[in-house]
Amino acid sequence: MADKGSQFTRHTLEALSLWSETNMQVLRQWLDCSASTAREGGSLSTELQTSVLEAVKQGQSYMLQRLSELPDAPKHPTDYYQKNLMASVDTAEQVYKLQLGNAQVLLRSAEQVGIGAQQASQRIQESYKELADKLSLLYAPA
Repeated sequence: MADKGSQFTRHTLEALSLWSETNMQVLRQWLDCSASTAREGGSLSTELQTSVLEAVKQGQSYMLQRLSELPDAPKHPTDYYQKNLMASVDTAEQVYKLQLGNAQVLLRSAEQVGIGAQQASQRIQESYKELADKLSLLYAPA
């Protein structure tokens, strides 16, 4: 009788140890995934801020150029409007390119986060499968 109680205690302690070890592995995977996501978010933020600063710089340049040509507008209105139209088209193209770049950066970042989450999920599933296999062996009839 004491032998069965001792065997039950030993199995219980071993099962608790296996659960604890697995939970630590899973926690490590979650932390790695979270850290990877945070790094990717920081990188994304930096790239988007750089793009915003570039857009502001281009906007200032556009406005300064338009203002510098304003005094000559009454003398040559057709030239002024033509330059404005061309400058507007160029600016719209630059804004489009910046937005396209931002979309590509955002997509790449989302892909990286998705890949990291998928890998973490797979490792977590493997950890629980290993636990199930070990527990099956532990409680298999002798």
